[in-house]
Amino acid sequence: MKSIKKKIIASALAVTLLGGAFMPKAKAEGATEKQIWKDLKITKILNKVEKGVTTPDAEFEFSFTPKTEGAPKIENVKIGYTAADNTDADTKDGIQVEKTVGVDLSKIPWTESGIYEYELEEVIPNAGIKDMDYGYLLSYKNRYLKPGQRDYTPYKITFKVEEIDGKLEVTGITVFNRDGKFSGKLEYDDEKSLKFKNFYDKKDGNDNPGGGTDITKADKKGFAFKKIVDSKNQADLDKSFDFDLKVEKAVGSNSKDKEFKYVVVDKDGNVGGEQTAAYGSGFEVKLKNDERVVFTDVILGSKVSVTEKDSKGLTPSIESNFFEKDASSNDKTVVGYIGDQESGNYAEFTNKNMPITGILINNLPYIALVVVAGFGIFFFVKNRKEEEIYA
Repeated sequence: MKSIKKKIIASALAVTLLGGAFMPKAKAEGATEKQIWKDLKITKILNKVEKGVTTPDAEFEFSFTPKTEGAPKIENVKIGYTAADNTDADTKDGIQVEKTVGVDLSKIPWTESGIYEYELEEVIPNAGIKDMDYGYLLSYKNRYLKPGQRDYTPYKITFKVEEIDGKLEVTGITVFNRDGKFSGKLEYDDEKSLKFKNFYDKKDGNDNPGGGTDITKADKKGFAFKKIVDSKNQADLDKSFDFDLKVEKAVGSNSKDKEFKYVVVDKDGNVGGEQTAAYGSGFEVKLKNDERVVFTDVILGSKVSVTEKDSKGLTPSIESNFFEKDASSNDKTVVGYIGDQESGNYAEFTNKNMPITGILINNLPYIALVVVAGFGIFFFVKNRKEEEIYA
C-alpha cells in the first residue's frame, strides 16, 4: 500500500515538473523581444575661444573603411556648421558647439549574417580651414586620454548582423580604440555616439604692413595702435611717448603658441624687425608722432590693454574699435578683445596742444585792480567835465 502511494506521489511530481517546462517564462522588467540599435551616431564637437571668433562655414566628413572581406560600403557622413551655430554645449573654458547625426544602418546592403569590421575616421581635407585642427578623436567614455592629450587613431567598429524575420539586421555594435587595446561595448542607448573634436584657434594679423602713416584695413585684422600728436610746436612732434602693452591669451584656446608677434612702423611707412612678446606679460613700447604698432600674428579672442604712461603736458584722447571694449577705458588706457568682425581692431592715441583761450586765475587780482583803476579814472574825468560845465 505504501509502495503504491509512493508511486502516485512520484508520478504527480513528474507531471508537475513536465508541465512547468512548457509554461511561458516571466520576462525581466523592461526586456523586449529584440533590442536593435539601428542608428549609429556621430558627434562633432567644434571647440573655439570664448570671445571674438565666429563659427566658420564648414563641413566635416567621416568615412567608414571596411576591414572585413565582402563588407558592404557605408556612405560617408557629413556634419555642417554655419556662423549661426554658436550655442555652448558645456561650462568648460571656451565654446564647444556640438552637432550629432545618425547613420541609418538599416539601409546598408548586408548580404549575409556575420561580423563586419570597419574603421571610422574623420576625412582630412586637402584644403581645409586655416587654423582648424582636423581629425582629433574624442574616445568613447574618454577613459584613456589624459588632459591635453590628442589621439588620431580611427575607431574600430564591428557590426554583428543576423537574420531576423527573414531580414538581415544589426543586432550588436562594438567599438575598439587604439588597435583593440581598449574596448567599450556600446549598449542600446540612443544618447551614445562616437565623438570627434576639432580645435579652432583662429589667428590673424598683417604680416606685410607699411604704406604710409595710416592704420590700414589689413592692420586691423589683428590689432594696431597709433600715436598722433596734434601740435604746431616742433618740440611736441619730436617727443617720444611710452606705452605699457599687455596681451592675455584667449580663454578656451588650445594653441601651443606662447608668444604673439608685432612690428613698429615709423611715420614714413618703414617697417622695423618683427618682434615677439609673451602672452600674459606686460612690456613697454615707445612711439613718436605718426608711428604705430601692428600685430603680425596673434590669437583672436585675446584680451589687449594699452596705456599711455605720460601725455607730456598735452591733452590726451583715444579713438578705438574692438570686438568688445572694456567699459573701464579712459583717456590714457584702452582695453578690449581682438575679434574677427569686419570693422577690425585698432586704437589711436591723440595728444593735442590746446591753445590758451581763457583767463589765468593767478592774474585775477591784478586784472581787478586795473578794472577798479579804470572805473576811478572814468568817474574822475566825468566829474571834472561836469564841474567845468556848471562853473
